[in-house]
Amino acid sequence: MWTEIVELLSEKTIEIFCGRISNAAKRKTLNKKLFVSIIQSVESFRDSSLDCDDFYKLISNSCFLDALKFQFCPISNAQSKVKYTDKVVKYIVKECPKVKAAEARRFLKTLETSYMASLYAIVEENPELSATLQIISTILQHMADRIVENNEYITQYFSSNELLRRRIETDEIIQFHNNCEKEFKKIKFTGIDGAETRSAIDLGKYYIENTFSYYKPLEGPRKIREIENEDEIALKDIFVSVKKIVLVGDAGLGKTTTLNYLYCNFEKIYGVELLKIKVDLKEYAKDIETDKKDMLWCLAKEFEKHVDRTKYEISRIEETIAEYLNQGRCLVIFDALDEISTQAGRNTVRDVIERFCNIYFNSWFVISSREVGYLKNQFDETFLHIRINSFGERQIRKYCLNWVEINGIENDDDQFIIRFNEEVKEANCAELITNPIILVLALIIFGAETSLPRTRVDFYKHCVETFLRSRDNRKKYKLNDRVRTILNKRSVVPTIAYYKYNREESTGINFSFTNESLRTAVFQSIKVKDLSSWVEDVDQYIKYLIERTELIRECDEGLYDFAHKTFYEYFLAVHIVKSYGVASLREQLKSWIGDSGYNELARLIIELVSQIDDAEQYPEVIDLLFDLCEATPINRSSLYRSKDISNALAALSILSDLNSNRYLQPQYLDDYHNYLLRNPSVIALRIDGSHSKRISYDEDVLVRLFEQKYKHGGLNDSIISVLYFLDTPLLNRIKKELHDDIIDRIVGLIVVLRKYSLRRYTKETKETKEILDYFFSEGIDILLKYPAIYYLMINVIFLFDCERDVSLLLTPKFEVNEIHDVVLFSRAVLSLIIQARNDSKNLLLLLLLRGRIPQMIVNRIIHGGVFSFDIQGLDPKEIQDFVEIIFQSLDESVDANAFKDIIKKENLYDPKYDYLYDDVFLNNRKRLQARNKSFKRKS
Repeated sequence: MWTEIVELLSEKTIEIFCGRISNAAKRKTLNKKLFVSIIQSVESFRDSSLDCDDFYKLISNSCFLDALKFQFCPISNAQSKVKYTDKVVKYIVKECPKVKAAEARRFLKTLETSYMASLYAIVEENPELSATLQIISTILQHMADRIVENNEYITQYFSSNELLRRRIETDEIIQFHNNCEKEFKKIKFTGIDGAETRSAIDLGKYYIENTFSYYKPLEGPRKIREIENEDEIALKDIFVSVKKIVLVGDAGLGKTTTLNYLYCNFEKIYGVELLKIKVDLKEYAKDIETDKKDMLWCLAKEFEKHVDRTKYEISRIEETIAEYLNQGRCLVIFDALDEISTQAGRNTVRDVIERFCNIYFNSWFVISSREVGYLKNQFDETFLHIRINSFGERQIRKYCLNWVEINGIENDDDQFIIRFNEEVKEANCAELITNPIILVLALIIFGAETSLPRTRVDFYKHCVETFLRSRDNRKKYKLNDRVRTILNKRSVVPTIAYYKYNREESTGINFSFTNESLRTAVFQSIKVKDLSSWVEDVDQYIKYLIERTELIRECDEGLYDFAHKTFYEYFLAVHIVKSYGVASLREQLKSWIGDSGYNELARLIIELVSQIDDAEQYPEVIDLLFDLCEATPINRSSLYRSKDISNALAALSILSDLNSNRYLQPQYLDDYHNYLLRNPSVIALRIDGSHSKRISYDEDVLVRLFEQKYKHGGLNDSIISVLYFLDTPLLNRIKKELHDDIIDRIVGLIVVLRKYSLRRYTKETKETKEILDYFFSEGIDILLKYPAIYYLMINVIFLFDCERDVSLLLTPKFEVNEIHDVVLFSRAVLSLIIQARNDSKNLLLLLLLRGRIPQMIVNRIIHGGVFSFDIQGLDPKEIQDFVEIIFQSLDESVDANAFKDIIKKENLYDPKYDYLYDDVFLNNRKRLQARNKSFKRKS
């Protein structure tokens, strides 16, 4: 038996730690060497308590092999390593009662020593494995650190990965899947005109598949030069490179519906059969945050909830789920992180999910959250972040056709869509209906009124009118006068929403109504004294609300909730606007704007306040939005480094919508547009998860204020930045109205580079030559004074392969300005690097750029970005090596002379510019010292 044990150990060890080597001969050789090493080291354990069938069965299990990974992996905390080994020993003894603990501990130590010795030998003989082993070791250390950082999770890991003697029957898993799919296959809200249509709507038949794009939680404004095609990722491709996905998106874009579709169609999409569990996080937030339940318990409770009369205890269900997770045979969907009521709660749940995903790294995970505020509770970089895209024209048309079919509209399909599109254009709401929930509301309103509103809050308002007042007239639903009185009281449903809000705020858990609590909420609104005489009328109103309006529906047996969170938020916004004082409203909005759970509510409140135009509320709300924008400057630095940016971005987005919808009153128009002129980079931002939606502005106001600013302050960095970020048509308008030669030249420079971005120009043209001639002669002072012009001119020279004397660029007269690195094109820097290898002046220019902008672009080129460019006839590795040699010597040389010696060895030293090498070295040393101080402060 002992020989079989050693053979199995050697086979599994080579499989885990040397990767899946495709060469059979090499694999056989490595396995043989490792076997010889191990057999010699552990021969003394032959005939010990380990030499038994139970131990053989144990080591053949994947759970033990995972434990062995972390046993071999170096762990920085020695005490944690000891504790971990104790756990492994206890695990072995528990599963193999005849094994002695002391022998198990000695065996693990011997095996680890033997493994490390043989590993060094293997790497020496096979250098190509070195990099693979380094990567694997790093990953394993990361995993081990996550597991050993808290004793609770060590215990959880081993208790959940026991060898199972009994497990949940397959029939119950099938029943669980069937019950879940029955629930998820229904489209719960599709815009059907009349909730009395009770037949289930098949999700697979009517669901319009969303597309996705890669999402960087800290992405900055887009650069005009590389208008990259937004990669549209299909649902079938989201798991291609990683098994941990974070799905973000704006309210109403269909995150939950998409996850339901993924759950029901996973096997068909991916060809893999898994145990699938979808968890509504808000249901378990209190269990996790307050009761300290682990995520495995939550999954087990979800399983128990969907299986009829299961005979297993919760611990048995946990064991089965843990086994599936450990084997990589489980899909877990965590829905609606943003709907957990508090920021602290969201952070706690995020941490629990993150640890859980790292423990069971073989399985598949998806977490969804609203995009707004996600920066405050984001997952780490090991999760792939994707954004759910808004609907495009094709998706809108398909949804409209589905809606026509669902509702049995007898008109010609094409005619219906034509009339609908005409009304969308007339109402100026094409951007709004790219959001699926707004599209639904638009179709409902169009079907009832043949016209459309133009703001989100107006959509909700019109839709509510359709639900509460128009529908019973069409469907002949009989209501007595007292019920109609309640129906006509506009505060009833808002009071119901506020009742729900209060309950959730006080308990911290998701609240669903019973008939009794719904009745209580209605009575709070109508305020009658003789409650008993109104009970029958209130109950009839509640019945109407549930059965006819689609606003509230049964979500579980005897429990009711709003049909969609956006309806709940709208009615809650109505109540808050009417009931809160000015000071309370401001404080509440201040905490909600930019919060992923409440930002949509804050937006609706502000739109309602703007419509009502209250003399006290409106100025207070608008001032708050400006205060939030000014509190955290929105520029490249803050976008990459500050989590507080969520509040400023959300406030700016709301101001942009108010301006777009003409809700920004005249006295605030100049303030808003002056803010844009002071912070020009925000003009290029894409907002609210949309690919096309930008910050809105009034062209007339912006041109007027720009002209005033230019005439009073002259040319400056801010003026140039504004021009850089404005759309081309507006640039041409400014050029036409100002009649200013310098502005004409700068606009021409920017437009030429945009044509390059669109691949209209790739070589020097007459237009390019005129621009270069101007800035290299009479405009040379402007070129050297303003960083944006300087970098843009470098782009022109090196993108269009222009022959110009770059020595004129070696004496710039500006200091470091981080904002302007956005205008330097990566392709231009690469061209400069290529030429710098053979020209001393170009090398000096490259060194000057190194000292005056952050290293982001150069890092991209050093770390593989060069391979993405077309550099025919050149070796990318040589280019990377050159950059590393030059910049490493600049950073690490003891003094300027040592640095110059290295430049001389490369035959790129020009004695004429000796003083410049000194300046470059000195400025770089100051930059490094400043960076180190910054790191120390953060530490």
